Amino acid sequence: NTDNPDCVPNFLSTGTICSESENGCTVGKCDSSGACVQVDAVDGTPCEEVFPDDCTSIRTDVGICSNGICNAEPRDEGCPCGGDGDSCITDAINENCLYADQKCKCDGNTDNPDCVPNFLSTGTICSESENGCTVGKCDSSGACVQVDAVDGTPCEEVFPDDCTSIRTDVGICSNGICNAEPRDEGCPCGGDGDSCITDAINENCLYADQKCKCDGNTDNPDC
Repeated sequence: NTDNPDCVPNFLSTGTICSESENGCTVGKCDSSGACVQVDAVDGTPCEEVFPDDCTSIRTDVGICSNGICNAEPRDEGCPCGGDGDSCITDAINENCLYADQKCKCDGNTDNPDCVPNFLSTGTICSESENGCTVGKCDSSGACVQVDAVDGTPCEEVFPDDCTSIRTDVGICSNGICNAEPRDEGCPCGGDGDSCITDAINENCLYADQKCKCDGNTDNPDC
């Protein structure tokens, strides 16, 4: 007013944000009179709230706004349960029998949902013995059960260098036990094939590809 100027409030534009609620689902906006009026945040805005760890929400600390209220974001079927994703695990369950990136899942009960273990398929290998003649396989309860490897599976073991086995460091599995693989008649003796050679023997007088052989004694074989 050029004739009789006066002081008036210098309002920000209508709609300027002037406050926010603690969880973020309402927001204060300036109106034309300079009042800070609370209005609902846009539906779907992320908000902070603590929700029960009961397998109904995707996260226990973040939800989504709807009509000014922070609600838990419902989880899709198969989402990991709980804040850390492993609230369903017990000591009886071998974690090698669970999906590594989603150890728990929802049981599908819509009235009272619960977290249940997300097991790998029954029969999945979960451990192996040191020599390879037994193998752990997951059962339907998530336990890692030891079973015998297939007979004939190669295994690692140290066998005596007594001309009875083809190799002294590798055998074959039978009923879960690593046994020396019996050598056929005429197979080279010992690990290096020349354990019978002495300094008195000229190697030019021996077969080059089989310098030693078994003596044929089945009770106490020798090279």
